[in-house]
Amino acid sequence: MNAKTNLAVQAEQKSKSRLPIVRRIVRFDYSDIDTPVFYSDNPVISALWVGLSATFPLGEAEFIKSVKNYEDQVTDPKLKEEVADFAAQEAHHSLQHKKMNKQFDELGFNTASIEDIMKEKLSERIEKWSDKKRLMRTVSAEHVTATFAHYALKQSHVLDDAPESLRNALLWHAIEEIEHKSVAFDVYQTCEGDMGKLKRHYAFFCFLEFPFQMALITRFLLKQHDTKVTWSHRWGMVKHLFGKSGMVSSVFSIYLMFLRRGFHPWQHDDSALIDEWKTKLSPIFPKRLINLILLISPFFNGLIFFETILCNQSTMTPSLSVVVFLAYRPPITLVQSALVKRISSSSVATTWAVRGTYSITQAFDQIRICIRLVTLV
Repeated sequence: MNAKTNLAVQAEQKSKSRLPIVRRIVRFDYSDIDTPVFYSDNPVISALWVGLSATFPLGEAEFIKSVKNYEDQVTDPKLKEEVADFAAQEAHHSLQHKKMNKQFDELGFNTASIEDIMKEKLSERIEKWSDKKRLMRTVSAEHVTATFAHYALKQSHVLDDAPESLRNALLWHAIEEIEHKSVAFDVYQTCEGDMGKLKRHYAFFCFLEFPFQMALITRFLLKQHDTKVTWSHRWGMVKHLFGKSGMVSSVFSIYLMFLRRGFHPWQHDDSALIDEWKTKLSPIFPKRLINLILLISPFFNGLIFFETILCNQSTMTPSLSVVVFLAYRPPITLVQSALVKRISSSSVATTWAVRGTYSITQAFDQIRICIRLVTLV
C-alpha cells in the first residue's frame, strides 16, 4: 500500500459526526398513558407505537453490543469516545422504553411476549451471524430510527394527539438518535468498509423485513385486546404512514439516501433542527449541576468516581446504591460524593461513570452497560 493510499485510509478512519453526543438523564411519568387507545382515538396507530416501543429494550442492547465488538479496532480517539457515548445514550433509551412498556402492559398490552420472541431471534442471530452482519443490521436500523427521529422533530404536530409523557419521551429520543446517527456507520466504514453488501442488507431490512415485522406486531397487539378495527381506523393508519405528513411518505427520500454512492448519514444535516429542539426541550433535560459533574471530573487526574444505582425490574426505582472510589484527592471525592448522592436521592435510575484515566473508563463502561440493560441477551 503506497503513502497516498495510507493517507486515504487514515482519512476514512475518523468520526464524521457534526454534533456532540450528550449523555442525558431524563425522567418521565408515563401514568398519563391511561387508555389502550391513546393516540388520536385510533387503536391501530396506538398499537403501532406500542409495538415500536416493545422492540427497543432488546434492540438497543443488540445495537450496543454489535458496535462494541469493534471497539478495539477503532483508532480515532473521537470515534472511540463516540462509541462510549453512543452506548450510554442507547442504554438509557432502553431503560425508558422498559418503563414505558410496563405502563403499556398495565393497559393490557403484552409487550413481554414480543420481547420473548425477540430474545429467541437475537440469540439465534448471535449464534449464526458474523460480527460484520450484526453491525450491518445495526447500521441499517440506526438509519431507519434516525429517519423516524427527523420525522418526529420536523413533523412534531403529529405527536400533538399523544400523551405528554410519550410525546416528550419520543422527542428526547429523537434528538439523541440524530446526535449519534453516524457512529455505527463510521465504525463499519472504518473496520469493514464493504459498502455494497451494507446497502443490500439495508434495502432488505428497510423495505421488506422491518415493515413486515411491524405489521405482524401491530396485528398481534390488536388481537390481544380483541379490538374491533374499522375501515376508518385503517384509513387513519394509511394517512399516518403515507399521507402529506406521513411517517413514510414525508421522509421517503431520506430512507433512499442510504443507497446513494458515497453516502454518509450526515449528508442529511439535522444540526439546526437539533439546536432548535434542544432549546424547546431544555426543561426536561438534566440540571446544570449534573452536567457540571460529568464535565469537570475528567480533569481530576487519578480520580475515579463510579456510582451505580441498580434498579428493581418491576418498579424501576433505585433499590441499591454502590459507590466505588479510587482517588488521590479525597476532598474532591467527598464533594462529588455529596453532590451525586443528592442527585441519586431524587429517584433517578441511572449509572454515573466519571473518568480519571481512559483505560479504566472502558472497563467501567462495560459494567455500566451490563447493569443498565437488565434484559441483555
